[in-house]
Amino acid sequence: MSLLKRARAVLYWSPICFGGLSAPMVENFAERERGAKGARAAPDADAQLALLAHLLYWQEPALALPLAREVARRWPDNSLAQLRLAEALTAAGKPKEAHASLNAAWASRELRARATLLEIEMRRATKKSSEGGRTGYFSSGRNDFSRSDLSNSILSQVVFYLNFDGRGSDFTGARFANIGFEGGDFVGARLNKAFFHSVEFNGADLSGVEAREFTCVICAFAGADLRGFVASQASLFAPG
Repeated sequence: MSLLKRARAVLYWSPICFGGLSAPMVENFAERERGAKGARAAPDADAQLALLAHLLYWQEPALALPLAREVARRWPDNSLAQLRLAEALTAAGKPKEAHASLNAAWASRELRARATLLEIEMRRATKKSSEGGRTGYFSSGRNDFSRSDLSNSILSQVVFYLNFDGRGSDFTGARFANIGFEGGDFVGARLNKAFFHSVEFNGADLSGVEAREFTCVICAFAGADLRGFVASQASLFAPG
């Protein structure tokens, strides 16, 4: 497999949690809490939004939600701020309250693809809550994310069956966990510096993908098309 030849394969021996890396690799909560408090006083919206994405990735809704509310209040016309607030509300188990912020994000043409991913997260969270379990969300219908900016996006516990179109899209810095792209189309997409945990690309078309410094923990590529897959300085982790 050309991906394995190009990548810097690393065997990961520590226990792996279902929703992320094991405790030794998780950053210190107190440091993140101090960063969140400092960011709320910062005048730069971009810096606060970057920290907010970081807190959401580390599944810290108790820290993310107050910051998200403050950022949305200070920059009400910033569509990304509204989207992050919707993500924080969803992570905090409040998908219904998130819809107002999601609608604000939908008004931005540039953020519609991200808003669609968040809508899937909301539906997944609602299903999980109604069933009282950890059931993942199975996406049906056509999911067209082609030529979209999905950089730094976050998604978990979703399976796409032969319907994910990510051709030419930018997934730089994205954080995906427990995702299945069965037969998805990623031709010409960018996965630079993305972090994927427990992701399956079985039967997917990954030809021409640029994945520099890409990290993939417990990923599957059975039957995937990897022609022209550029994965310099990539790391593949497997369970010990």
